[in-house]
Parts: sequence; C-alpha cells; structure tokens
Amino acid sequence: MRREPWPPARAGLALLLLGAGGLVAQDDAVAGFERAFRDGVRLGAAADPTERARGLSLLDAAADRIPELPPARRGQAAFFVAVRRAEIQLRADQPAACAAMAAAARAAARREADVYRGPYRILVLVLLWQSLPAQEFFAGLGEDEAYLLGPEADGEVAHAPSLRVPLAILRCDLLFRAGQELAALRRLQQLGAELDGVAARAESGLDAWRRVCFQRLAWHALERRDYAAAQVWLDALPAEQTRYPRALIANQRGDHATAEREGLALASADKAFWQLVGDAREQAGRYGEASAAYESALGAAADREARAAAWNGLGDARLGLRDLDGAEAAFRQALAELDTEASLQMAAEAAETWKDLGRLAEARGRADEAAAAYWRALEHVETARERSRGADPFGGAFLEPGFLAAVDGLCRVAAGRSSGPGSAAQDALVATERGRARGLLDFVVAPPQVTQLAELRRRTHALAASTSPQALRDALRGLAGARVAGTAAQPAPAARPADRGEVARVLQELHPASVLATWLGADRAYAFVADTGGTLLCDLGPRSEAVARFGAAFAALADPAAGEAEALAAAARFFLPGEVAARLRDAPAVVFVPDTALAALPLEALPLAGEPLGAQRRVERAPSLSVRSALARRPEPEGGALIVDSVRIDAADAALFGLDALAFSAREGDLVARAHPGARRLRGAAATLPGLAELLRGTAPALVHVSTHAVASPYVPTASLLLLADGPAAMPALAALPWRGTVVLSACATAGGEARGGEGVAGMLWGPFAGGARRVVASLWRVNQQATSDFMAAYHHALAEGASHAEALRRARVRLHGSPQYRHPHYWAGFALFGPDGAWTAASSGTGASLAKHAFWVWTCLGLAGVGGAAWLLARGRRRDPAGTTP
Repeated sequence: MRREPWPPARAGLALLLLGAGGLVAQDDAVAGFERAFRDGVRLGAAADPTERARGLSLLDAAADRIPELPPARRGQAAFFVAVRRAEIQLRADQPAACAAMAAAARAAARREADVYRGPYRILVLVLLWQSLPAQEFFAGLGEDEAYLLGPEADGEVAHAPSLRVPLAILRCDLLFRAGQELAALRRLQQLGAELDGVAARAESGLDAWRRVCFQRLAWHALERRDYAAAQVWLDALPAEQTRYPRALIANQRGDHATAEREGLALASADKAFWQLVGDAREQAGRYGEASAAYESALGAAADREARAAAWNGLGDARLGLRDLDGAEAAFRQALAELDTEASLQMAAEAAETWKDLGRLAEARGRADEAAAAYWRALEHVETARERSRGADPFGGAFLEPGFLAAVDGLCRVAAGRSSGPGSAAQDALVATERGRARGLLDFVVAPPQVTQLAELRRRTHALAASTSPQALRDALRGLAGARVAGTAAQPAPAARPADRGEVARVLQELHPASVLATWLGADRAYAFVADTGGTLLCDLGPRSEAVARFGAAFAALADPAAGEAEALAAAARFFLPGEVAARLRDAPAVVFVPDTALAALPLEALPLAGEPLGAQRRVERAPSLSVRSALARRPEPEGGALIVDSVRIDAADAALFGLDALAFSAREGDLVARAHPGARRLRGAAATLPGLAELLRGTAPALVHVSTHAVASPYVPTASLLLLADGPAAMPALAALPWRGTVVLSACATAGGEARGGEGVAGMLWGPFAGGARRVVASLWRVNQQATSDFMAAYHHALAEGASHAEALRRARVRLHGSPQYRHPHYWAGFALFGPDGAWTAASSGTGASLAKHAFWVWTCLGLAGVGGAAWLLARGRRRDPAGTTP
C-alpha cells in the first residue's frame, strides 16, 4: 500500500558517501558519475513530471559511468542509483514499479559485502515499506527487522538526519506488530508533538511524514472509538486525505450532514461511495434522496455483494417512504444477489436483509412473520460467524448492527405476551444469547493464539496510510479478508451460544436463583427475569431514559463526594419496577446478565425493599448465560493462594497514566495473607510477568489475588494493561498464563473497557478467562485504596471461613456499609463477581493450605491440648481478625 514519499536527502549526502568510499574526485569518470547522480537526485525530487523524467535520465547516465569506477566501489554506486530510481517511481505514484526496483536493488546489494549498509540500507527499506502491501513487507523483512530496531540504524541516521522521522514511524509499526502498543503509541505521540512545531513544519520534506504520523494517531484513536482524540489529529491533516475517517466519526455522532458531505467528495472520485452517501441520508430521514444515492451506487456496483448492499439500502429507503411493496421487491432483489455459501460478507448481508424483512413484516402488522424473519437473520449471523472463526477474536463485532436490530425486533414482538416456560419471552431471551459476549465465549471455549488477537488491529493500521479512494477500498477489503484468513486451519468450530434447551438447563441448575437480564433496543429498554417458573419480559421504557438513569447512578457511585440516594432510587425504580422486583424478592441469589451499555450498572447498590440488593442477595455477573455455562464446566480446583502486592511500578508508566502510588498495597497483601496462612507472596521488584508465570506453573494456586494498578483499554481489549514491576502486561500476555480457579484483580476499573453492541465489555477480564480461570473478581470503577484493602480483608476472611465467593462479597459489602467511614456505596459496591459462584477450597497438602479447609482436624488437635487452651487460642485469633482493621 502506498505511503507518503520519503523526502530526498541532500545531494551532498550522496557525495559524502561516495567520497567516504574512497572515490577520487579528480578522476573524470568519478566526477562525471557524481555530477549525473547529484543532478538526477535533485531533479527526481521535483513535483513536475518532466523534471522527474530528466532526473531518471541523469541517473541512467550515472549508471552508464559505473563500469568506469574503481571495482571496489561499483556495487555501492549501483545500489545508490537503483534506490534513487525506485524513489522517483514512488514520487510518480507508481508504487508497483518502485517496489520492483527497490526489491531488486536490495537483493543485489545483499549479495556483495560492504554494500548493503549505511543510510541507503534504511532508505531502500523505507521505500519497500511505502510501496508494498503491509503484510508482504513485514513478512519479507527477515534480519532487517532487528537492524531497524537496533542501535546500528541509529548510528546511520546520525549521518542522514532526513531519515530519522521515517525510521521512527517505521519502528512504531514494528512495535505495534510485536504487540508493544504502549511503547509504540508513546513514541508516536512524542513524534507528533515534535512534528507539530513551527520549525518542523517549515523544514523541507517533513510535512509529509507529519501527515503519516497524525494519520496513524487518528486511526488508533478511532480504533478505540475515542472520537474526540481522533478529531484532534484529523483536524491537523488535509481534509482530502481524511474524508473516510471523518465520515465514520460523523456517522457515529449522528452528524449526517458531515457524513454526507464527505461521502459526496469520495463519490466524486469513486461512485461506489454513493453507498456511504445513501447511508447518511437514510439515517437523517431523507429517504427520497437516499433512494437516489442507492440507485447511483447500484449503477456503480462492480460485484454481486456491492449490488446486494445497494438493493438493501434501496429497500430501507423505500420502507422509510412507506412504500412497502417497493421495499419488499428491493429486499428480495438483494437476497437474489447473495450466495451465502460464497463468503462471509454475503452471509452478513443476508442477515441484514432478513432483519429488514422482519421490520417490513412488523410494519404490515404480521408479528409471526416478523419473528420468523428475525430468526432467519440470526441464523445467517451464525453462518457468518462460523466463517470468521479463529480470525475475529472480538465476537464478530462487524455483525453487530444486523444482530442487534433482529434481537430488538424479537423483543418488540414478544413484549406483552405470555411469560411461562417456552414462551415468546423466553425465546427472546434465547435470541439475546446469539450475540452476547460471543468473542469472550470463543475465548473460553477455544482460546486463540496471541498472534491472532492482534491481526484485525494490524489491518486497521493499513487504513491509516490510505491516501486515495482505491487504496482505501483495498485496505477495507484487506480488513474484511483478515476475518476469514486462516479459517480453514482452525480445527474446531466456532463456539455456539445457548439454545432453548441449554437456557432451560442453566435455569434449572441455578434454581432457586433468578436471572436478571437487560437489553437495550434501538428505542426501548427491556428486562428479563427468568427462573424455572418461566420468563418475564418487561418493557422498561425509553432507551434514552435507561441510559440516563444508568449514567446518573454510575456517576453517583464513582464519586464518593456525590449524593447517591436519589440517583440510586431513580435507577431502581426504572430497572427494578414492581413486577421485576416482585420476582427477585423471593430469590436468594441473582445472576445479572447486563446489556452492553449497562455492563457497569451498579446493581449491587440499587435498593430493593429499602436495602441494597448486593447486601441482601448473593450476586454474580455473567457476560452471557452461554459464557457462564462454559465457565461452570471448568473444574473447581484445589490449591493454595498466591498474593501479588507492593508492585514496583515504573515512574514513567505511572506518570503516563496518571496513577497514584500504591500506598495500601502492602497492607492489603498482609491482610489477605492473614486469611490464608502459607500463601505464596510475589512482591516489589519480583512481581514481574515471568515471576508470576513461574509461580502459576509451579504452585498451581487455586486463588490468585493481584493488588496493583490496571489500565482498561477504552476499545481494543488486547490493549488492556496490568502494571507489573517489569512493565505493563497486556491482555494477550495475561491470556497466555495458566490461570485456574479464582483470580482477584484488586485494582482500578479491572472490569472496565469499552462497552460494544452485543459483545459487552471487552477488556482485562478476557485475559484470565482465556487462560483458564473459572471466575474473576474485578472492579467497576476507580476504587479507593484504603477502602479496598479493608474490603478485601473482609472478603478473604469470609472465604477462609468457608463462604462462597458471592456470599463472601456480600458479607464484605455489609461490613463496610455498616461503617460510618465507608457508608457511601463508592467504597463497597465497586467489586463484583464475574463467573459462577463457588467456594474456594485450599489444597490438602503443600504450601498455601488453609486451616479453614481442615477445621475438624484443627479442633481435634486443640481438644487434645486442652479445652481451656483451645478457647484461649480461639479468642486470641478473633482479636486478630483481619477484617477487624476496618474502621
């Protein structure tokens, strides 16, 4: 893929290099070569095609003089000329010719000693990076990758300053590919700030690289859906180079006018972009104009897939115009174009079209026909996911729009109908399982390789370099292709969601607990309460009010200075209305399955009959019933406890993320250790990723408590970080560790991340689950360190007494809620249980065995020593209760 051209080095650089090689300037052949080479480089950098052609002719003349040069210098001179000829081809917008010339020059230079070195080695690699498809370039680097990242390249750049910036950006690309995103982003940000300076802009040639740097920063922000940051970088770039990302941001923000304007500009060069224009007009409710745009896209469609998309858009526009017969005809034309066995994209388009046929049936008042069409849409979603297995680690997120709308339709159709077993309400609950946390389900059932986790992100990086409509379309095709690449090599099918029978079985296993699930449709919010007695589907009200109530409650709890009572009461009235609350009052435990946008809803703090639900009931959270069922099938291991605390965090990392010192981590570790005698400790500078891996493999603890800082990625789950003494550990690194049993992530917002439609929060939790953990205890917001240490002391003390994890968390909430210092739910409602409940059982032998595991034998021994002595020891132990440190 073509990138911005590298600015030419001054002609003096070539003379310096040749002179350093020992060529004699007085020699006519050498002087003639130098003169032709110097003038060829100068003219080759011109914007005028005629001047560039003259530059190529002069470089040809220089090449003709090479046989007259001293033999020891001919190879180096030929390398210089070939590289400069390739550079001119790139400037002439001929990337294929540039790639062929640069590759030939590199191959020839590597065959001769002392030729493939110096700044021209960097330059030829930069040209190949600019002109080859990204995957091809990086796959062919070989030993040059270590050279580009090593100190030798730094030394070469000192003699060729104009290569410093392109080398820095190329290194960032290499770091991204190696999974070192934090280091790469930090370097890009530093470089961006430098290149944004007035002096840098004025310096010849660097403005092109400034654009490349800003494009990458913008796309990385877009990848996280951090639209504000992306807009900052895009605003510093020429509008004609950033139309597509600007249109993406505008669509996400509902700025349809901007999306249409940018789409029209793209469509002027490539009519296929009329589809983007049609989408913007349709979303703005201008259905007549949208129809015209879709008809233009249909006329420009180059393949069946593009025609199907255009027909589908045309059907949507006609449906908006209430031309129901015209809409059906268009949708049927779309289906006729599709061969769902041919590609993932066609299966996805079929899902979108059947979803729209469901909308059409609803508009005609045909509820049963609508439900059948929505189920057909979900079946095609499954087909598309099957084709993408192993290549898309994010649960088929690209399928979200059609899936969400289909489930939304099923909820609308089912609302108000019967609520018994096998009812439409239970079918709608089953339908939600088709898309809830499917990426996490894949992780749990068949964890992907670390290299797979980053592949889609690598593809998005290629979009940053797209400077023409054709290059953009190629990049988008590459991104789509990444979802199916390697599928044939995957031996196992994609994980399947819970069907009707599986949901019924899960409800039977959970009895007498109740499932509370929420779902946010396009316009309405819904709640499901399910147990063995049936499923209730309740229309809660407008989606906008659900989001507002959630936001107010979350804000009130995330800030201990806020007054929380009214916000929590309002949220409870909305999310737990009378019929929902009545069903929950008789349940001793609640399994909460939240909608994506409500993943951080502080259910445990919402009042039920006047008291916080989390203080009355055992609560566990499940990304989906399918994920919970898969986790519940993992064994409940026996083993000791491992405590990671007092981590020595690098000052630069702490400053980058604005992290406070871990003032209470050592205290927390001591309190937790008192609840688990014999627990292993990993502390201070020893708390590294290799150190953690060694202990997990060697001692196989069933309970791991980690007290440190965490940084949740706002969008890309693989970028979530757990800070250890040897640096931040990203989620893929955590996924590679042999977790088992229970993992407690005692840090800020360890359950956080960006909530995405259907998938839920993809973040830090995925790592331990992918590595084998059965459950994770994690935080919903930035927690208070002192309160956390006391909360964890109470939680672990309850575990040691034999309580289950959900019950231990309930007791800890009650303990802190009863303290004047910690009465505000900010201090006690932040930690939640993700995964199936269960009791921690220490190993019967080996380091880490807990006395609580063998209470009978302990009491027997104490009895033999004397009842009086035993009573004295017991009283002394109670005075030293770790939870007693709570004020």
